Amino acid sequence: MAGRFCQECGAPNEAAAKYCARCGSELRAGVPPGATPAPPAAGPVPVPPSYFPPYTTYPYAAPYVPYPPPYPYAGPYPGYPNYADVERTKQIDHTKTGLLLLAIGFLIGWVPIIGGIGVILGFIGAILVILGRAAFGARHSTFVILSVVLYIAFIVLAVAFFLWFLFVGFQAASQGNPRPFASAFWLFVGGIVVASVIARVAEVLFVHELEKPVGRYFLYAGLLASIVVPVVAVLVLKASFDALLTGIANGTITNPNDPRIGTLRNVGDTLGLLGAIPSVLLGVAYLLAWQRIERREIPAGPPGPGAPSPYGPPPSPGLPPSTPPGGQPLGPFPP
Repeated sequence: MAGRFCQECGAPNEAAAKYCARCGSELRAGVPPGATPAPPAAGPVPVPPSYFPPYTTYPYAAPYVPYPPPYPYAGPYPGYPNYADVERTKQIDHTKTGLLLLAIGFLIGWVPIIGGIGVILGFIGAILVILGRAAFGARHSTFVILSVVLYIAFIVLAVAFFLWFLFVGFQAASQGNPRPFASAFWLFVGGIVVASVIARVAEVLFVHELEKPVGRYFLYAGLLASIVVPVVAVLVLKASFDALLTGIANGTITNPNDPRIGTLRNVGDTLGLLGAIPSVLLGVAYLLAWQRIERREIPAGPPGPGAPSPYGPPPSPGLPPSTPPGGQPLGPFPP
């Protein structure tokens, strides 16, 4: 039985041999080349013990760490105006110019010859005030929008009543009988008075938030005059109107071109002339509002860099606030 193996050729040799009988190489101790020890038999894989971390309770919440304060606004780039300031100045100028045009329109709008100019000036002024309303606060903006809605309602009512009364006049002329005037007259007068009151309410709301108490007194006086003056005028002229209507009803007045019927046709113009009193009062009130802007009493200036924050003073650096943003104090969790 071989005792040693040649490391060169792998041939077996006697245990006492010093040289390989096949290749003549010197025999050295060790295993033949290429022979590797057999791996140990695989046994069962040991299962590590399960690990459970200890249960830890947290009786108190972690302290609230506030976010770092944001970087302050550095202001406009040098040499360029602030867009917000430019826009605000433009709105103020629009409102100031619009109020002046409206005041002139009120003061001359009731004059028959130049009344049309007053209407045009008032229309342009109203558009300017609407465009500049945002610079004077949310309440003024809301009142302006409500005023526009009411004034549109006034225009619709006034146009409807005038067209209807004009149709009645054509009907009377075509029939050769003035009787349609008798049934339509008082309804037309009432509709015109109601429409004019709606217009005055709209004109009061249009500048209500821009006025001092004195200016508001003029506004209220103009609104009251727009109700009282037409009612008093109608009561004074009621006797003559009733006489004409009675003559039409009993057949005394049969010609639609009778000059006496012209009084009924021109009742709208008569009420318009009586509107001079509230128009002048409102014109003065609008001038007072314009004067406040001209003197820079309104609107209030924008908050400067040192103005207090509406959310209160910021917390000191490194110190958490006493309560988190939700408002609940920090404390232990409920069981």
